[in-house]
Amino acid sequence: MAKLPTINTLRREDMPDAPDWVTPLLTQLNSFMGSVYYALDKDITVNENLAMYAKQIKFTTRSDYTTATPTEDGFETQKIYNPLKSKPLGVHLVKIVDLTSYTIITDPVSIFWDYLDGYINIKYVTGLTNSNKYELNLLIM
Repeated sequence: MAKLPTINTLRREDMPDAPDWVTPLLTQLNSFMGSVYYALDKDITVNENLAMYAKQIKFTTRSDYTTATPTEDGFETQKIYNPLKSKPLGVHLVKIVDLTSYTIITDPVSIFWDYLDGYINIKYVTGLTNSNKYELNLLIM
């Protein structure tokens, strides 16, 4: 990323010959410039600045999970209210933690989801163990 300029405000004293109407303009302009400067100075967040949302959910798999497939029972659907202003294009699994043994799952894992009536429905997650607690870190975009 490009370096930010060292000057992030404009002062009335720097413009002694400017007309009086410049003062209220500088107030508004400096407010805007300050906000933009602050945001660009390593404070840009996914949730506040991009059409994405990071979400963490915790759940326990059912006792019949291991015999289930994505099209059968065996997984309790996890409903997440859509935080975006539009229909999500994707739900990406960033990290999954087994809270029973406090380990990060590194084996391949996939999630199956759909979108209905403003909710993202996590229908199934592959590669888990029955009757275990998990924490999913998702990126909704």
